[in-house]
Amino acid sequence: MTTEEVRQAFLEYFLERDHRLVEPSGIIPKDDSTLMFINSGMAPMKPYFTGQLRPPYPRLVNIQDCIRFVDVGSIGDSYHGTSFRMMGSWSFGDYFKERAIELAFDLITGTFGIPAERLSGTVFVTDESMPGVPSDEESARIWERFLPSNRIIGRPPEDNFWGPAGISGPCGPCTEIFFDRGEEFAEREVDDVLVPGRHIEIWNAGVFMQYFKDEAGVFSPLPMKCVDTGAGLERFAMIFQNRASIHEIDQYEKPYQLIDQRIGDAIWSRIILDHLKTSILMIREGITPSNTREGYLLRRALRRAMIGVYLRGISLTILQEWVESLSEVIDDKDLTLRHKSEIAHWLSEERTGFESLMRRSGKYLDKVAAAKELDAQHAFTLKTGMGIPEDLLEEFCSQHNIPFPKTEFLRLIEEHKEISRRQKK
Repeated sequence: MTTEEVRQAFLEYFLERDHRLVEPSGIIPKDDSTLMFINSGMAPMKPYFTGQLRPPYPRLVNIQDCIRFVDVGSIGDSYHGTSFRMMGSWSFGDYFKERAIELAFDLITGTFGIPAERLSGTVFVTDESMPGVPSDEESARIWERFLPSNRIIGRPPEDNFWGPAGISGPCGPCTEIFFDRGEEFAEREVDDVLVPGRHIEIWNAGVFMQYFKDEAGVFSPLPMKCVDTGAGLERFAMIFQNRASIHEIDQYEKPYQLIDQRIGDAIWSRIILDHLKTSILMIREGITPSNTREGYLLRRALRRAMIGVYLRGISLTILQEWVESLSEVIDDKDLTLRHKSEIAHWLSEERTGFESLMRRSGKYLDKVAAAKELDAQHAFTLKTGMGIPEDLLEEFCSQHNIPFPKTEFLRLIEEHKEISRRQKK
């Protein structure tokens, strides 16, 4: 299935089952100070879950652009992205756990034709960090109708309790569906039932929104029980097309090949494509590079892409060609083209700034290469005193087979931040 066919099959499935299509939001939250970006399909729906607003219909479906920098350290693997499309469906005070799991299993095994023997389901198991919130034994019993017990896996709050989308808000236990890609995708041997890289979460088949967490961390029941589901469009396309990563699916095939034929490193080709794509989405929504909040994350994304290019001796001017290629295939192409001049302007501005930084930093990096070592204190000085980004230092060390003292370096950075916080008080 092409990416577009996956999108249409998902929407049609829920529309045929009495869900109503709702227009997706932009990536910038409206009237929600707890979020920097729309990071999930449910984020724009928060007023419906809390009872502040009445939903237009008890059952909704859409596909939402999301940005999630919390996973930035994982970009380059097969299934993480800082920007992605979330296919979502919702029930507001209508059906709950049983129907949600039924719909998920039917869509995946029926409409999408994925064999049940390649699926596992996870359910929430509580621990001492969540007093008063019980384990989700009900979902486990429902899954017994569809999967054998050895593929119904209990997982702790950090894995199977979703939300809130911000400091406070609606949240609840969730049940996720994992797809077994096969032994050839086992990235490492572990004792867990679910092996990273081999077992891919393809759908959070039900965040069962039944609690509200306040800013003090106290959980209370929501006025009505709701269901929020989320499935990564790119992950489904990757599976159906048997591609190595979400960055290599049919929609992004041309720009990925342009990048990879010059970079020659799958991990960095994925990072560059992901960060350029995310930057396009941010700039066309009016975000500009800066040293604070959203602007800082945009600058970080652009500069990390530049690091992967610069350290391979490739002129940064090639980024414009890659951005133009991405602009041709990215969703809402018309919106991207309307902001073509702004995208080109900020790419050029950041490239000029990065090249200036590298001219100032070159002699320091040359000394590191000649010494064939970099201790944490020196790395800290290069970052805080010379402005050389951590990403650049780490990749530079990797290119020159120099161990990077990450643990000690991060400790020094945290100590520096703590001193700065105290001085501001």
